[in-house]
Amino acid sequence: MTVYFDGVGFEAEQLCVNQFRGKLLTSKEYQYKDIDCFVKSKQGVQYTASVKDQRSSTKQGYNTIQLELEQVNTRNNKTCHGCFVKNKSDYYFWLVVHNNKEQWCIVKSSVLKEYVKKNKDNLPTWQTKPNTEAKNRKYGRTYDRSKGVLITIEKLLELGEMKELAHNEV
Repeated sequence: MTVYFDGVGFEAEQLCVNQFRGKLLTSKEYQYKDIDCFVKSKQGVQYTASVKDQRSSTKQGYNTIQLELEQVNTRNNKTCHGCFVKNKSDYYFWLVVHNNKEQWCIVKSSVLKEYVKKNKDNLPTWQTKPNTEAKNRKYGRTYDRSKGVLITIEKLLELGEMKELAHNEV
């Protein structure tokens, strides 16, 4: 089976590694835990990070981030945990367009998971559209539907911090 990717996430991962003195991780062990790279703090402490690229949607004016809680195989109704639930990273790094600038929204994973746990029933929900599900089936993906909750960028900022993307750092 061939897996298809759009490449956008890989670009964001490389930008994150460059800016935050990190290292890309490619082993399946890390990928199954939704861990994309190591990053280093200014004090030299190494952390794991899950990197997401939301520039396209936030540039269009959307001010929310999708958290995938569940995946569904619509052919047999089997389900599994989504990447937010499977995530074992120390931090989330979302690359967004905020105030007309490309910026990183950085949130400690444990803080975000606790917030979602406490507020899940009050958060808006989302689900993939039928055309996306059809593409996923065409690509041979077992789980063709994703479901989850939406979090505003403003709420992420309350839970974490924002850092401007440094395009030229290596």
